[in-house]
Amino acid sequence: MRTLCLLLPLFCLTACQPTAAPNAQTPPPPPLLNAPLHLLVFKAEGQIEAWQEGEQWVQLGKSEVLLHPKLPIGEFEATVAEPGRIQLAFPNDYYARKGGDPPPPEATALQLSDDELSKLLEQFPELRLIVFPSDARNGRPFRPCFACPHWTAELYSHLGRELRKYPLPLNTQPQ
Repeated sequence: MRTLCLLLPLFCLTACQPTAAPNAQTPPPPPLLNAPLHLLVFKAEGQIEAWQEGEQWVQLGKSEVLLHPKLPIGEFEATVAEPGRIQLAFPNDYYARKGGDPPPPEATALQLSDDELSKLLEQFPELRLIVFPSDARNGRPFRPCFACPHWTAELYSHLGRELRKYPLPLNTQPQ
């Protein structure tokens, strides 16, 4: 009984310690320079997110991005052409197999509006860029494109599966 009386206050002190709020913003970990960097571009929202896989997928940054309306949708290899500017390699394997009209040259470049994200990207010689029509993590599917090639539904299906890898950050979870 005496031991219980001595341990009870200790238990109360440790159990009552404040913990971090579940939605508190914690800074992202530093990037792993030997792991690939994935950039997710959401055309409808005009947003770009930088993600990296370590023990789990971690979002390293997010920014608004200036993009051409004819920016192709899909997965591409990309490079930092100059500070704040990303150039994607077109055509990728998918577009080369499916054919179609190439976009104008200015449509294959993105202009970042965030200097911090721009500096992060300069550390990586090669990037994996995935362009989505919109952010379907919010519960809304991609809008159908009736003027697009017949294989667009197949591409959207692949992109929907790919997007599931990247969790929606806590502060933007749908209600």
